[in-house]
Parts: sequence; structure tokens; C-alpha cells
Amino acid sequence: MERTFDSSDANILNIKRQFVAYINLMKSNIGYERIIERMEDLKSMLYFLKVSVIKNKEKVIAEYNKILICFTSKPQWATILSCLDSAEKIFLECIGALLSILNSEMVTCLNKVNTSDTSLYKRFTDLIIDYFIFQPEQESLTYVDLMVNIKKLFETFNIFLNSFTIQLFKKYACEGSDEFICQKIKVREFFEEVFGKPLNFKFLFKANRVFARFPDRKDSHSNTQLLFTCTDFDKSFLPKENSLVDKTFEITTAGMKSKNLRCDGFVTIGRSPLADFVLPYEDKKVDLLAFAMYFDGEIWHMMDCSKKTNVFIQMTPQKPYLLKPGLIISPVGMVHIWIKNIEQNYDNEEYYDDNIKIHSSLYYEYINGPLSNSFGDKVKVCSTLTRTPNEFKSEYFFGKGGAGNAIDCLIDCNGFASGKHFSFTYTNNMNWNCTDLSSKNGTYYMMKNYDQYIEKSPSKIIPLFYSSKETIKNENGEEQKIQLDDKTITIKISNYAFYIRQDI
Repeated sequence: MERTFDSSDANILNIKRQFVAYINLMKSNIGYERIIERMEDLKSMLYFLKVSVIKNKEKVIAEYNKILICFTSKPQWATILSCLDSAEKIFLECIGALLSILNSEMVTCLNKVNTSDTSLYKRFTDLIIDYFIFQPEQESLTYVDLMVNIKKLFETFNIFLNSFTIQLFKKYACEGSDEFICQKIKVREFFEEVFGKPLNFKFLFKANRVFARFPDRKDSHSNTQLLFTCTDFDKSFLPKENSLVDKTFEITTAGMKSKNLRCDGFVTIGRSPLADFVLPYEDKKVDLLAFAMYFDGEIWHMMDCSKKTNVFIQMTPQKPYLLKPGLIISPVGMVHIWIKNIEQNYDNEEYYDDNIKIHSSLYYEYINGPLSNSFGDKVKVCSTLTRTPNEFKSEYFFGKGGAGNAIDCLIDCNGFASGKHFSFTYTNNMNWNCTDLSSKNGTYYMMKNYDQYIEKSPSKIIPLFYSSKETIKNENGEEQKIQLDDKTITIKISNYAFYIRQDI
């Protein structure tokens, strides 16, 4: 049951902002610690409210607004506590009603603990475990019986029951097998880890959506395996044991090999502890889920899932990459250059001769860094037309220059750019290419196009490795096409770099 955007989403966002403001205000006062904790819980639960299919959201939102009204004048301790109690109670009652939990059991659950001393998340998970998935006297269920209630619960929070979700649940609750009897204590561990921690639930919700976008699993089964190495790490968050840097991980067609292997062909990178490759949680520049790969039975696919991080792919040195409007090039992964438009100039009688080259202009713009704040027209141009008559300029060099390196466009990248870093080249077939000139710190292109970058939306799904055809001459001088397969790739996520290669 898919939910759509409605006015309550805007109300929820507004309430969240006000909660953050009042929580920060109370932190400067002594004696509000417990109220702050309870308001933090209610604020985090807004995400559950937003993504769920609860029909009477306005009733819950009204309770949140009552709390905010308490702060419009001098806050009264008793009034605030009463409003917090009411909001927590109404929230749990709405969840219980949606899950068809009996009123008598809801009363028992709500009276079971002291609401002022027990966290809302604890009562939330207790409600799910003790009064919906299990009955109070039950300590175990078969996997088949368990999944009936799990399916309904996931639907309540608009989570698809796909291979990723099932495998994640089985990893915690059923020791990875559907033949085991599932113990309540194990199921509780899953819900306390995923539903009891708001950021973990956000990761689950987003990863579930990302997994659903990948192509369906094909019947064919390839044994393609990957070797995955973190080659660069943000030194500010370098772990004490340095366990991630330069360590190679094996990725099978089932997923990343680890003690918690899921068999869904899905690999995730982010700062959530539920990700397969976990980046430092303290690094707020990285999304909870930044990047994902998926094996469809034949080939590996990848996707930039980030909202703020943005994922870049390193260009192979001396290999030309076709430029298209919307592409973002990034020397050193620092300066972003937006390819805005490409035009061909046909307005000349000489072009009736097929042997004459057609002039072209490439328009680009710096969208970050100091060059993006330049005065005048921000749009730059590389054109085959120059001020010199009859000159046809087909190549533009970018870099910091010096040491005999003649450049057309200066980029410094805080000293990390090479003398000649990369070039834009116009070809005879009316295409512009970008080529990294064996630079020291690399040239990258963003997985997202410009629109996706501005909207902070995910990228398209693309193959992890590309195949290309090249024409060569054989021993007899005859031309023939050969298949060239790239089996390596380097991706950059914020200040982290990963080298991925196919294990032959």
C-alpha cells in the first residue's frame, strides 16, 4: 500500500524544525534532561509517521502541536509532561489500531511501564514484539508463521517485502535460514536494532527503496566475484586500528563476504551500521546510504543513492570520455565543471563540402569552488572558432600550468591539479571528449547528471563495468572489431576512495 505526498508531510517537517529549536533552547537550562530525551524520541518518531500508512495522522500531529503550544509562553512543567504523555499514548494507539491489536491488549501494554521512565522506542518495540508479532506467552514461532505478521508490519511502514528486507531480517532472527524456529529474543534484537534506532530505520527504508529499483534477478547464474579495497580514507576519521584502509574484501554474487552475509546480491556503502561497508558515523558529510551495487545474475550494476555526498568515478588516464550536456566533470574530485551545452555551427556555405570540418562550441560552468564566484558571465566556452581566421582549434588543456605546460584554462585545486591535468577535445565526428592526461590526482565524473545533483536525487542505475568495441587491423591488414572489457573501477565517495576489480 504505497502512500503519496500530502499536506501532513509539510506539517511533519515544520513540527520537526520547531522541535529542534525548542530542544536546543532547553539544553542551556538545567533540569530539562528527561524532557529533552522524550522530545528527541518524539521528533525521531516523526519519520515513522511520515512513511507509514496511518490514516489518522492529523490526530497525532495535533498532539505534537499541543506540545509546541506549551513553549509559546513560559513553559509549565506539569503541562509539558501531560502533553508528552498524551502524544506518546496517541502515537502508540494509532500504531496499535493499524496493526489490529485488541484494545484490551493496548491498555495492558500502555499500563505495563511507567511512561515517564521508559523510552518511547522501548514501548514501541515492546508493542510490536509482545502484542503483534508474538502473543505475550509465546517465546518462538516458525519462520512461515512469523513472516505473516512481518509482512503486515512492513506494509504498515511502507516497506517492500523484497529479498533485501527478508535477508536482513533472517540474518538477525532466523540465523539466515527459513528452516529454523525463530526465537522471540532474536526477533527482538532485530527490531531493537532497526526499529528502535531511528537512523537505522531510515537506512532500512531507503535501502529497501533502492533495492527495488534494480533490475530483477535473472535465471542465469554467473560466478563473477569482485575484490573491493578502500584505497583512501578521511584522515580526520581514521579508525584507531586502521582496519578498513588497504584491506581487500571479497564480494560474491550473494553479497559482501562477512559474518553477517546476506544472500541477496546487494552491497551497500554508508555510515549506517547496517551498511555492508560502514564509513565513520561521525562523518556527517556522508549519507547513511551513499552507494549501492547489485548483481542481477549476469552483470553488476551500481547506483549513487546519496542526497548530499555524491559519488564520482575516476577516468582511466589517456582514455577519452564522451561529453554530453548535463555531465559534471571533477578534477581531483574537488572542482565541479558542469557541461551546460554543445552547439554545432552549420551557418556557412563551405559546409556543403563533406570534407570540411564543422565548427562546434562547448559551454561549461564551474558550479563550486572559487571559480564559481567569478564576476561577469559564469558560462565559459571552448570553441573550434578562434579570433585567428581559418584556424580550427580542436583541443583545450586544463591545469595549473608551469614547468613548460602550456594550458588554455587555469585550474589549481589548491595545488593538487597537475600542470596539464585534462583536456577537452573535439573530434571529426562532431563529438567533444574529456581525457585525463595521466594527472597525479585524477579526473572524475559524477554519477549524477546536473538535474539529479541539484535536486539531490539518486542517479540512474548503470553497469559497474563497461564493455567497448575497438577496430584494429589483423596480420593481413584487414580491419576487425574486438571487445574491450573494463574490469576495474575506482569510485570516490566524499573523501573516501574504493578500488573495485573483477576477480578473474
